[in-house]
Amino acid sequence: IENMNYNPSIKILLSMMTTLAYIEMILEKVSFDTNLFEKELTKAIKTLDKNDRNELFLWCEHQFGDSKMELINQCFNIQKKLVA
Repeated sequence: IENMNYNPSIKILLSMMTTLAYIEMILEKVSFDTNLFEKELTKAIKTLDKNDRNELFLWCEHQFGDSKMELINQCFNIQKKLVA
């Protein structure tokens, strides 16, 4: 965050965000591009602990369920198989 050219108030906001909130913000910004959305979602699933992954799934279902539910399920199911 220090190397980014944000104004000070944005730096403070970003430092106060939880990882989950940051990921949600990123997913909203890339949701226009299916490939980028899949890449960021997969990366997020690998990064988060189990509780946050569950929260992310519910959030994704609510935010993008109408248009991306198949992709969301696919990303979460692949990660479950890797962990098992």
